[in-house]
Amino acid sequence: MPTREELDDAIEKYSNSPCNYQTCQSLAMFLYLRDRLYKSDQEHSNEDFKYEIGPKKFWEIFNELLEALQVLNPKLYRSFMQKLEE
Repeated sequence: MPTREELDDAIEKYSNSPCNYQTCQSLAMFLYLRDRLYKSDQEHSNEDFKYEIGPKKFWEIFNELLEALQVLNPKLYRSFMQKLEE
């Protein structure tokens, strides 16, 4: 199991790397692992974030993200939308 420091180092590395699908995928994986393995009471997960900003604001941000995804990567957007319909 990776240590918190190893995960923090990987997150730092991928946060400063050029943005592409593989980099974003790796960053998301490391953030998820750190959140699930080393979550403390002082830290908040992405689920907590949704409720801290309120559901209306959350959905506004989510819609903006989907609009950007539709423009930047239509294939991934269509795949995501198909999974939602399942």
